[in-house]
Amino acid sequence: MPISLVTLSSRMQPVSSYPSGQQMKAFEFPLQAALKLRRHRQDLAHRRFAVLQSQYNSAHDQLRHYQRLLSLAEQTAQSAGEDDVDVVALLNYDVYRRRMTEQIDEQSELCRRLRGELTQARRDLMEACREQQRLQILRDSHYEQYCRELAALENKQLDEAGVQAWHMRGSGSLALNLSAPEPRDAG
Repeated sequence: MPISLVTLSSRMQPVSSYPSGQQMKAFEFPLQAALKLRRHRQDLAHRRFAVLQSQYNSAHDQLRHYQRLLSLAEQTAQSAGEDDVDVVALLNYDVYRRRMTEQIDEQSELCRRLRGELTQARRDLMEACREQQRLQILRDSHYEQYCRELAALENKQLDEAGVQAWHMRGSGSLALNLSAPEPRDAG
C-alpha cells in the first residue's frame, strides 16, 4: 500500500514542534515594547492635534463672528444718516467699536498662537507616525523571517518523515536487493 501525504502527516509530529519534541517558540518581536510605546505616542499626538484643531476652528469662528458684528455695527452707523445724530448712540457706537476691535485683536492673536501650536502638533504627529511605521516595518520583516524559519522547519520535518516512512516501508527488501546481485541472462 503506497503511503499518501495524509498518512504521512498523521504519523508526523506536529509541524510546530522540533524533532526532539520541543515546541517552536511563538513569534516574539524583540522591540514589541518600543512598538507599543510608539503607538501610544502616536495616539497621544493624534489626540493633541485633534484638540488643537478643534480649538483653532472655534477661535477662528469666533474671530469671524466678531468681524461680522463690527461690520454690521459700522453699516448700521452709516445708514443712520447725518441728519439724525444721536450723541448718546454715537458714544455707545464708539465704545462698542473699540471693544469689538480689542476683541478682534485678541482673537486674532489667539488664532495665530493656536495656528503655531497646530503646526507643531502636526509635525509631532507626522514624526510619531514615521517612528511607528519604521518599527512596524521592522516587526513585519522579523515576522517574515520567522515564517521562513517555520517553513524551513516544516520542510525538514516532512523530509525526515518521508525518510522514516521509506525506511519503515521498504528498507528490508531494499537491503536484500542490494546484497544479492541480479541474475544475468546468458542468452
